Amino acid sequence: MKLFIGIDLPEEIKNYLYEIQNKIKNNKLAKINWVFKKNLHLTLKFLGEMEENKLSLLKERLSNIKNQKFNLTLLPMGIFPDVNNPRIMWVGIKKEEKLFELQRKIDESTIDLSNESMSFAAHLTLGRIKLIKNKKEFLKQFEEIKIEDLNFKIKKFALFKSKTMREGPRYEILEEYSLE
Repeated sequence: MKLFIGIDLPEEIKNYLYEIQNKIKNNKLAKINWVFKKNLHLTLKFLGEMEENKLSLLKERLSNIKNQKFNLTLLPMGIFPDVNNPRIMWVGIKKEEKLFELQRKIDESTIDLSNESMSFAAHLTLGRIKLIKNKKEFLKQFEEIKIEDLNFKIKKFALFKSKTMREGPRYEILEEYSLE
């Protein structure tokens, strides 16, 4: 099964990000595979395929992680890898030491359970860009979208299972872990 560890966003943040997605959808300048509203999250660690027999060990290790609750704040939008080769559209997250501390603890706890080793860049993926019809106009409109610096409390993180469906990925929370 394909797994990742992340933060399920509060409903009001999902609603706000969904409004941003709709603003971009309405310009019809690009073909984008949008992250479903219910799937909007912050990935802390992508684990990839994991055998069922390692799941209980993973859950036990995650339950032993101690970290304080913290607040996150939205930052302006960006594109990975860059504007010359736009592939992923995202909303940024203001640097928060407790978030990076949690992510480091998760990395350390899962180092022998996953072969995935991507560096952590706190962001919320809105969509994956498949085709841009007019790059100059698309980037102009993209840059005009202003993101409010909304602040929200993080009280827990979760272990997610990702299932590929015809209409797009479906994420299921397998277990949640409270922060102190």
